[in-house]
Amino acid sequence: MTVLSALVGWAAPNVISRKWTHHITTLLFFGFGLWSLWDGFTEEGEAEELAEVGAKLVGFLLSINL
Repeated sequence: MTVLSALVGWAAPNVISRKWTHHITTLLFFGFGLWSLWDGFTEEGEAEELAEVGAKLVGFLLSINL
């Protein structure tokens, strides 16, 4: 996947004009940023997952006598 991404990143400015490449990458950057923020603020069940990880961590720490 990394090699494919590098090839596309190298080839895209050569196939599409640099002006359009700049605009497309800017839109993608802001789009993924907003998507990440939305996902972070609307995530359901995160508290339950955090409690489960905490319980496992406490169990692990108790098992190694800390």
